[in-house]
This record gives sequence, C-alpha cells and structure tokens, in this order.
Amino acid sequence: MKKLSISSTVVLMMILIYVLLLVALLWMQESKRSSMYKKRMFLLDSERIKSAIEQYRETYGNFPSGETAEILRKLMGDNPQRERFLPVNERWQSLDRAIKDPWGVPYIISYSNDHPVVLRSIRKDHDGI
Repeated sequence: MKKLSISSTVVLMMILIYVLLLVALLWMQESKRSSMYKKRMFLLDSERIKSAIEQYRETYGNFPSGETAEILRKLMGDNPQRERFLPVNERWQSLDRAIKDPWGVPYIISYSNDHPVVLRSIRKDHDGI
C-alpha cells in the first residue's frame, strides 16, 4: 500500500471538512423548514379550534366548559346535538387522548374577558405561543 503525501492528506481532510459542512448546512435548512411548517400547522389548528369554539357558543349560547380535553371532545361531537364543530384530523385520531400540537404537546384552551379563546402550546423550548 502506498503512503499518502502530506499534501494529499491535507486535500482529503479539506474534502472531508467541506462534505461535513455541507451536510450540516443541509440539516440546518431542513430543521428550519420543519420548524416553519410546525408553526403554520399550529396557526391553522388554532384558527380551526377558535372557530369551532365560536360556533359552539353560537349554537348553545355559551362556551364549552371543562378542561381542554373535555372542551375538545364537545367540539368533536360529544355534545347534546352530536354536532361536530371541529373535524378530527389525522393527528387527532382519538377523542380519548389529548389533542396535541405539531410538537407533540397537548393544547391548552382557556377563556378570559380580554380574549374569549386562548389557545396555547407549551413547549420545552418556548414559554408558549
């Protein structure tokens, strides 16, 4: 086996560093794209849930009561008229489980005087959205 010269070794190391940098840049770009997608999904979920809560209020004269999971079950048909105000999507398969945001964390729904519906997502890397 032939030994590599110092210049050949340096060239191979430079190529290896270049490839590793390229992989790191591609990973960072994909990570950023994934994060943007999750934020868009959260905003879409938020609008759907808020709209469903408003429709429920128009139908029954008040907001659905209970903890977040109970509120979401009522919006998905567990109400006196069995009306679905909120369709179940692929991430929300079961009414028995908490409905989770795109990061896998359960949503939190609350009401206040200033804002009738507050939908939050508490994530490990953020205080909430």
